[in-house]
Amino acid sequence: MRNLTSSNIRRLLKTNYYWIAAVFMVVTALFAFVMHYRDYKLADGSPYFDSLLTIIAPIVFFAIAVFVSLFVGSEFSDGTMRNKIIVGHSRVSVYLSLMLTSVVGGWILAAVWSVVYLVPSVILMESENSLIMYGMFYLTLFLLLAAVSAILTCVSILIGNKAVAAVVCLLLAMALMLQGVMVSSWLDEPESYTGMYMDDSGTMQIGEPKPNPNYMPEGSPERKVCEFLNDFMPGGQSIQIMGSLDEMARFCVYDLAWLLVLSTVGVLIFRRKDLK
Repeated sequence: MRNLTSSNIRRLLKTNYYWIAAVFMVVTALFAFVMHYRDYKLADGSPYFDSLLTIIAPIVFFAIAVFVSLFVGSEFSDGTMRNKIIVGHSRVSVYLSLMLTSVVGGWILAAVWSVVYLVPSVILMESENSLIMYGMFYLTLFLLLAAVSAILTCVSILIGNKAVAAVVCLLLAMALMLQGVMVSSWLDEPESYTGMYMDDSGTMQIGEPKPNPNYMPEGSPERKVCEFLNDFMPGGQSIQIMGSLDEMARFCVYDLAWLLVLSTVGVLIFRRKDLK
């Protein structure tokens, strides 16, 4: 399987769409740095560069959706996958090598974005987090990207058609991110809200606090379900990582669960897949 994975990675690195994704990483990282450095100078040393580092998750999220679907679809359409099995490779090793290729491809894109953003940021700006926090962040990020790659590889294998897989994977990535945004917004609903009104003299006044019907009390069943979904689903993890570098350890457990489950499900699907 090592040879299969190495061969897959070499082919992936030669594709035009992967280089386009890499260029997109460089451009977005430079744009993020320039915009944040401008704010840094205007604020006389604040905010710290860490606050924008976390946007890497959704950026790589969508890049993975593109290159995984195109690469796996090409393996089907070019007959490469069928040829691997004809020469004696097992379906398990073929599938797992594809998944590992997708994971490594996502990690390379994340590394490219990080280097382009961090090198000038470390030189010209300041940080408020420790090296341990950065290590935890990148461990969580890389496991999250591995889980996303596993999901999209499984979906691409199930579909088989390159064009259809690309559309479905992009829509799935958007749906996962939208789910994260929606659940996070539900959890952030305040317990009460205060309206504004204008009195007889024309002065704006603050009204009495009113209960928020959308607020989910702490410990309620619906809040526990939403909190679990927010932590378990990749979209929810991406949104939370963007908001803070704290409390990420629990994400690692869920991402490992995604990898284990999707590896098993993907192998079972691929064993029954008609490669003609």
